[in-house]
Amino acid sequence: MGNIELEIHNKVAIVTLNKKPFNLVNREYYAEIKLFMENLNLREDFNVVILRSGCKCFCAGGDLDEIKNIVTLGDDFATYACRSCAEAMGAIINCKKPVIAAVNGKAIGAGAAIVASCDIIIADEEAVFSFPEITVGLIGASEFLQILIPRRLARYYVLTGQPIKAQEVKAFGGILDVVPKENLMERAFKVADEISILAPKSVTLLKKALNDNDNERLSEKYMHEAKLGLQFYKSKDAKETIASVLEKRKPVFTGE
Repeated sequence: MGNIELEIHNKVAIVTLNKKPFNLVNREYYAEIKLFMENLNLREDFNVVILRSGCKCFCAGGDLDEIKNIVTLGDDFATYACRSCAEAMGAIINCKKPVIAAVNGKAIGAGAAIVASCDIIIADEEAVFSFPEITVGLIGASEFLQILIPRRLARYYVLTGQPIKAQEVKAFGGILDVVPKENLMERAFKVADEISILAPKSVTLLKKALNDNDNERLSEKYMHEAKLGLQFYKSKDAKETIASVLEKRKPVFTGE
């Protein structure tokens, strides 16, 4: 524990993900995020949340050792790891107050899913999103990208693992604003201030209504993909994928 920091300023809760150097996530970090957000929901001294990174990038995705274990240790480990991820995202989505993501640099895989779990997104000009799961032997998280960009376009990015720049996501309406790096928190605070001056109970109830009406079912969809992923994890190609990543070479697939 201890990878997440909290400051409260003028009814704005500033939550900093700070697992150095790249905010790589694993089961323990997912559990920490889940518990932190659930405990934050018990407080009454904030009206809006800014979720940011204290690291070199917003989040560089999953820890490679954990990804290797998902592929090699079997169904129980894979299910547990995926459920931990789904629960962490769910805790962000279900925060009783609006969550503003302030995204610096890369948001990869789980990092991009964390961003998509927020209500409003501000990114700096260097921000890039990607869901490269398919390139490292995993299946999942496509439903998060489909919140940010049109579904058919999202299919290209999740099926190839290619990155998409913040400016492109903004063009499709998934990001409120893209600003210079030095203006990122200033812009996030401006949006937070617009929300924090409103009646707190009305904001809480509206956030709940938005979640209920949108009914994205993200955790359910993620776990559905994870179950399909279990079929792939058992294959020789899955093991070849992770081996090629670790050995920094091109994979040789056999279709087995």
